[in-house]
This record gives sequence, C-alpha cells and structure tokens, in this order.
Amino acid sequence: MADSSHEQRTHSMRRWLGYIVAFIILPAVLMLAAEWGLRAGGYGRSTRPFIEHNLGDKTLHVLNSHYFDQFFFTPIHNTYLWNAGSWVEIVTPKPKQTCRVIVFGGSASQGFPYQKYCFRRMLEVMLEAQYPAIDFEVCCAAFFAVNSHAMRPMAEACAQLEPDLYLIYMGNNEANGPFALWHVENRGTTVPSLAYIRACLWARNVRLIQLAGEVGSYLHVVRSTADDAAAEERDLEHEAQLLERVYHHYEANIEAVCDAGLGAGAGVVLCSLGVNVRDWQPSGAVHLTKLEPTALDAWNTHWADGVAQEEAGAYRDAIGSYEKAEAIDDTFSRLQFRMGCCYWDLGEYEAAREHFMRAWELDLFMWLRASPRSNQIVAEVARRRSSEGVLLADCQGAFEKASPHGVPGHEFFSDTCHLTFEGNYLATCTMLEQVVQALPEWVRARGPAEAEPLSREECMERLGVTPSELAEHARQELESYQLTRIRHLEDLEARIEEMEQRSTGDPVAERFAACRRALEVGRPSHELLFMFVHELLGHVRPDEALEKARLLEEYFPGRGYAHLVLARALANKGKADEAVPEYEAALALH
Repeated sequence: MADSSHEQRTHSMRRWLGYIVAFIILPAVLMLAAEWGLRAGGYGRSTRPFIEHNLGDKTLHVLNSHYFDQFFFTPIHNTYLWNAGSWVEIVTPKPKQTCRVIVFGGSASQGFPYQKYCFRRMLEVMLEAQYPAIDFEVCCAAFFAVNSHAMRPMAEACAQLEPDLYLIYMGNNEANGPFALWHVENRGTTVPSLAYIRACLWARNVRLIQLAGEVGSYLHVVRSTADDAAAEERDLEHEAQLLERVYHHYEANIEAVCDAGLGAGAGVVLCSLGVNVRDWQPSGAVHLTKLEPTALDAWNTHWADGVAQEEAGAYRDAIGSYEKAEAIDDTFSRLQFRMGCCYWDLGEYEAAREHFMRAWELDLFMWLRASPRSNQIVAEVARRRSSEGVLLADCQGAFEKASPHGVPGHEFFSDTCHLTFEGNYLATCTMLEQVVQALPEWVRARGPAEAEPLSREECMERLGVTPSELAEHARQELESYQLTRIRHLEDLEARIEEMEQRSTGDPVAERFAACRRALEVGRPSHELLFMFVHELLGHVRPDEALEKARLLEEYFPGRGYAHLVLARALANKGKADEAVPEYEAALALH
C-alpha cells in the first residue's frame, strides 16, 4: 500500500517535472538560443542609450538614435543625430583634469531654437573662464519632445560614464510626451503605470520581440489627447485625476535621476523651468466644469462679446463681459489669459499677474511646457534631498524677478518655453552659482571662491554670436508674436534696432570674424567648428574650410559628423581618395 502511494507520488512528480520542462524550461532555452542567434547574426538593433566603440585603451560611447526611436510614433531613423548639438560622444576612462557635466531634459535643454547660445553652451564657456586649468565637458543628454520617462534610463546609463555633475532642466512635455496622457480607442484616456513603462523599454531591446513586430504595437491604437480627441468626447474630470499619476511619475523619475547621479558620485543641480506666462496663450483651453447647454450658450455669448470688445480696444468693457463668463465657469484657461491681457493694457498689473498665473495653472492637458505643479515638485525634491547635496537653481523665480511686474514674457522667451539670448543668459547665471557649489572639490580648489558670470558681451565673443544673428532671431520672434496678436512688443522692436545698428551690415563677414575670434579666446567647440565649416563651404572658401574641418576631426575623432564634414571639405577640394575613408569612418560611427 505504501509502495503504491510512493509510486503514485513519484509518477505525479515526474509528470509535473515533464510539464515544467516541456512548457517552461524548453521554451525558455529555445527562446534564449533564438535571441542569441539573432544577436550573433546582427539582426535588430540595440535600444540602449549609448553604442560603445572600442578605441584601444579607451571606449567611446556614442548616443544611440534608436534609443529615442522608441519614444516616438514615427522612428527618427538617425537623421536628427547628425546635428552637431545632438550628437554626444563620451570617452571612458575620462581624461585627466576633465570635469564632466551632463545636462538632462527636452528641447529647451538641448538648445532649441538657438543652439549656438543655449544655456549649456553658455555654462561651458563660463566654467572655462572661471577654471582655465580644467577641461570642461558639458554633454547634452537632452532630446527634443521627450519627457522624464526618456531621461530616467538615460541618467542611469550616464552614471557609468564618470560624471561629475548632473544638471537637470526637465519637466516640459510631461502631460503630452511619451507615456503621458494617452487616448485609446474604445477605452478612453489612460496613463500607463511606471512598471508597464519600464517593462516596455526593457522589452524593446529584445531581438525576438523586434522580429515579431516589436512590443508596443499599441502605437496603432494609442494617440495623444492633443491629437484629435474632441474635448466634448472626453471625460475631463477623469483626465484631471489621471494628471495626478502623471505628476507622480514625474516625481518618481526626478528621484531616479537624482539617485543615478548621486550613486555615481556626481553633484546634482535641479532647475525649475522657465515659462512664458504673459505672451503665450494656453495651448489647450477646455471647460473643466461640465456645463449644461443653456449655461454653455450664455458663457459663449459673454466670451464672444469680450473678445470683440478687447479687439476693439475697449478693455474695461471686455473685462466686464469676461467677468460674466467667469461667473458661469472660471476654469477656461484662455478666459483667464485674456483677462490678464486686458488688465495689463489698463496698467493694473497686480490683477493682470493674478489672471496670467491662473491661466498657466489651468493649462492642463495639452501643455508642452512645465506647469506650476511641476516646478513645485522640483523644489520639493530639492528641499527633501538637500542633505544629500541636491541643489536647486530657481530659474523660473529668476525670470519672474527680472520681468516687468513679475510676469515673464517675450523678454526671455521665443515661444512658450524656449529661451532667447537674454533668457539663456539669465538661466545660465542662475544655474552657475549652484553648479559651482556642486562641482568636485578638486575643481573648486582650482578657481575663485565665488562664481562670477561672464558679461553678455563676453558670452557673445566666446560663443561667436553676432549682432546680426541676434537681430534676425529677434525679427523671427516678433513675427511669431504678432501672428498670435500679442501686444506691447516695442522693446523687442527696440532690440532689433539696437542689434542692427551694431551690425557691420555684412552678416557673413561678421559671422566669420566672430567664429575666428571665438576660437582665439576659448577652447575649440565642436558646435562652433561644425557651424563655421558649413559657413565656409557654403560661401566657397575651400582652403579655410578644410583647415577647420581637419581641426574638428582632430579634436573630436569619435563624432561621425566630424568625419562627414571633413569628407565634404576634402571632396570640395577634389581630394576624393582622401574623402572616401572619412565617409567610411562617418558611417562606422553612425
């Protein structure tokens, strides 16, 4: 009897063991073998943040465009990374006497639209001026249109690259970027969990999944709430609740980026994000309060009356109409914005500021800029982790302090959140004080006790920026603001006139002279050299173009575009035999 029971248990165990082998172990082994075979055969692509190239006793880490592909509905196919400011080349082991600063964020951190004088470039030349014995690398890990979900794995990867400081200017695109508010057909709006997001990013690197069509086929049925989901078809109360999850994810990602930097022994500086509150109307104005049809009709009538009165210059009457609409529903962000504009025109600046700030708070679902809540989270994380050495650079506070009546506008911003020369300069000066405190002690011992920013003129000289360039950029900003019917742009017109008077009248010669001067007074910059060579090639100066292209390749041999530019310069001189190896080197690093 006992033997029979023992035999039954043994048989049952063998049967279950067979099931485990057949349905778990064997498929796992086969899948691992298939994955290894696909990788060995060169199938698929890595989705890690960096691609490594062996350079003898050094390793070159080059930004992997396929990493960013997974955050876009349409892959970017490497094309964007041929841009000089977007290409990141980091060597390990780090050269001696080198201080490595890594910048995280979106397009504002990357330098859009004026990469030549973005705040990371200004910071680099200011640090070089303060510490001439130190070689500073201010590396751009930021990327356009992404949010903290893309920066978190990037920061974790950068922790292996011997960083000395993390500079985090991150928080735009949080509600409307990758893995944010999604509208799913037949399911409404949702926000995926952090666990799901992390699993998706891990799975994207598996070659078997790439072969099967890639994880994330949800992209066929998922679209942003900003695309074509009509407001009346959406449950806005539900979406407002989902924003709490967006903010929770944002805070968790900031914490993770800080953890990565601190874990690598780097200093960490968090920045509040600058926002154009006065001269850029909210992107997605919706009624957060559900109105009955009769109430909505009445609201629309008062709104239309107010708009007509405002456009006729009857600002006090317009405020009266807007107040009637406000009494019905005060959650429509553009209503608050227009009331702010009217009070501003009447010189009642405190009331104007109150309404502008309220409009910013209500710009919930489609914003491509930081919200007040985002900056509160940044400040809270910095305060909570100050004992660990995390510092706060309050950029938005600096913009408010320096703006007319405390309301930031076109003085510092080219659009909703991207910075002008003045904006970049103020942001850099605000960051510099905290950055210097966060630098390693061996760096601080080689420079002055207190940070001393360069003047605007010194920044222009070291960056190769010309008055004609600033005038042209200001003209573009003026046209953009005029299209959106922004008023009180006289100071912008005065800035254009001032820069035009300072210009020599020959923009090309002016740029050439400025680039040459910048190369004389500071260290060679890959961005400056890249732009200079393109200018020289475009204006048929082949000898100097080749000279500067060789300098670019000498200083930055791991950058694919450096070889590409040198190949173009050689081909332009008729040296095809020498150009071919450079083209091949560019492709090898692509």
